[in-house]
Amino acid sequence: MTRSAGGKALLKQIPHDRILPETDGPFAEDRGHPLRPGDTFAVTAALAHAWGTTETFVADRLLKNLLELSGSVPKIAERSFHAA
Repeated sequence: MTRSAGGKALLKQIPHDRILPETDGPFAEDRGHPLRPGDTFAVTAALAHAWGTTETFVADRLLKNLLELSGSVPKIAERSFHAA
């Protein structure tokens, strides 16, 4: 979704407070490798470009969205998003 023209256009329209990443892994692949839950941080660069902001802003926003939805943020999610 983050590579096609249509996907990039869609990313620009998604409200910042209404998005959480997912991978569809292990059934989805990226360049021949199965996606894993920890790979969700890779979307931060595409969202930052689409939103005209920084990857840090996107990572913080995604973590805030997760916290608002679930009430907590797993440590692995914090490490994954801020490693991007």
